[in-house]
Amino acid sequence: MNVVNTIDPVYIEAAGKIIEAAEQVFDTIKRDILLPLADHIAFAAKREQEKIFLSNPFVPDIKILFGKEYAVALKSREIIEKMTGYRISDDEAGFIAFIFIRVFRMNRYQIR
Repeated sequence: MNVVNTIDPVYIEAAGKIIEAAEQVFDTIKRDILLPLADHIAFAAKREQEKIFLSNPFVPDIKILFGKEYAVALKSREIIEKMTGYRISDDEAGFIAFIFIRVFRMNRYQIR
């Protein structure tokens, strides 16, 4: 089954807009994060719809250690709300920040 066919196009479009916002903060972005990001957004929206809350105990650390990535995640929250009607929590924004941390920080050091 093709992964793209299982993700609602609104989430793919939202992920694209989030990547564009991230490009304003970071020099280069690997666009191969589009589908994983869209998939994450789809599940985050579903959790929000179903009132399922996942705590992210790392948010305070993310804010301090990875401020740029967290700022992009907060911007993504605005984009997600505008495009889907679901407002994700700060904790969920922290999970999205993890995606950017992996892409921008870990790849820089070739950690896999």
